[in-house]
Amino acid sequence: MIVRPPKSTLGRSSAASDVYKKQGWRNFTSVLLRMNIKKIACICGDAGHIVTQNRLRGIFAAYEEAGIFMDESLLYTGAVYPSIVEKDVAKLLKKGVECILCLDDNICLGVINALNKNHVKIPGDVKVVSCYGGRLLANCYPPVTCLEFDIREIGGVASKKLFDAIHGNADYNKIILGYNVLIKDSKI
Repeated sequence: MIVRPPKSTLGRSSAASDVYKKQGWRNFTSVLLRMNIKKIACICGDAGHIVTQNRLRGIFAAYEEAGIFMDESLLYTGAVYPSIVEKDVAKLLKKGVECILCLDDNICLGVINALNKNHVKIPGDVKVVSCYGGRLLANCYPPVTCLEFDIREIGGVASKKLFDAIHGNADYNKIILGYNVLIKDSKI
């Protein structure tokens, strides 16, 4: 099932797209909350990274818009090594989470491996979603629910804006780019 949320933007603040940062994660989390998933955990890498901060802002915004309290004890930062992800997953399983939001595909792969190692059924026992269904997760079973966007389009637009800026034709208007929330077997 594809849910088409509002578009996000590529702005002047960076050459990278905001497609899957705050807006994308707000919409993504909103979809999960509307599906009545109550105990949602989040595992992310370095909390100091701007991309991570934007994604977390989007998640918090979705909870706020839904009028639901977000249990911050289910938010785990610093998952920069597979061993940390594995420990975080073990703690979350003890807390009885229903769904794990993975803010990075490497983290998502670690979460899936940790769940499989603990004989946890995806999505029967725990649902798993990731920020981007890239090559790293392409062959995972079950297929991972994720945000989908056209990376070539993003790169092309960002490259053109950078090229124009280098040649004195800077255009700071935002360009609207789309994305899809792909609901796959890891969530159903």
